[in-house]
Amino acid sequence: MQSEAMSETLSIEEDALKRAQSGDQEAFRVLVELHYEKVFAMELRQVRDRSVAEELTQEIFVKAFKSIGSFRHQAKFSTWLTRIAFNHTSSYFKSRRFKESKKTVSLLEDNLASSEDPQTEELINRLNFFITKLAPHHREVLILCAMEGRTYEEAAKVLAIPIGTIRSRMNTAIKNLKRNFWNS
Repeated sequence: MQSEAMSETLSIEEDALKRAQSGDQEAFRVLVELHYEKVFAMELRQVRDRSVAEELTQEIFVKAFKSIGSFRHQAKFSTWLTRIAFNHTSSYFKSRRFKESKKTVSLLEDNLASSEDPQTEELINRLNFFITKLAPHHREVLILCAMEGRTYEEAAKVLAIPIGTIRSRMNTAIKNLKRNFWNS
């Protein structure tokens, strides 16, 4: 049953993708509906701010729409879209907009933790803080593999780098997290 549903979703995606590449805006809306939650969740894990994640997600889909004609079917659409998302988020972290937002401390920060336990919530907030402090190329691998559950092979396709580089970056990301998280 689950494989039938997955097959049907892929068929819907393939049809929508072909039509979107021909300029069909309604077909692109179908692609957005299929992938919005995943892209938004990825952005939220990186920026830790719901409104910024929503804004970045919208910008990512605008970029995808504008460049849908360049999609060559050499990878899955989700892989191509994830690459756009990581590139856009990386640009955001280098932007003046991000640097200005870091100067302003919000008193009403959204909590990613849904736990009622203050100690658990504090641990999750500390961990998220140190994840945002990782180098972008380490953070990307950690998010893809550890948080989204993608295989090293899938991460290598998304980031267009060798699997060995994925392993190395993941190892470094974990070492840095351990060192910073436990020594803080």
